[in-house]
Amino acid sequence: MKRTILIPLLLSTFHLVGCSQEPTELERCIEANGGNVEFDEDKFKEKHYKFSTQYSRELLRQAKTKQDRDPERLEQILKEYMLSLDPIGTEVDACFEEKWMKESDKIKAELKKGTQIDLAKRILEIDDEAIINSCLPSTKAKKFSNAQGIY
Repeated sequence: MKRTILIPLLLSTFHLVGCSQEPTELERCIEANGGNVEFDEDKFKEKHYKFSTQYSRELLRQAKTKQDRDPERLEQILKEYMLSLDPIGTEVDACFEEKWMKESDKIKAELKKGTQIDLAKRILEIDDEAIINSCLPSTKAKKFSNAQGIY
């Protein structure tokens, strides 16, 4: 009777000891390629959406009041946003801007004969979240690792 209890206990102990907490090859590759840098992704996204909303509202306000555009106010909003970013955040924002512009240019080319309203609707449908996620250091490092055949 004691043997029937003792054997499964010993086997489960050997099994638990055999499992290690070592990082996987993918985790090591991501870390080696800068995917584990100190970067608060949620904080970046919050800053980005706050800036985007503030900038868009200012553009709409200027369009509604039919005043001359106030480029200085728009520049001030952009400058405050850029100063709030750390170097990695600046890099992520530049990547976002580049990918977003490519996406909007593609939409503009597709809607050459469309109205401005059609164009505005399609541009508003651009998935900012997906673009930002593709620019994050962890995502870039994982893609680089996957390109090397490490999954």
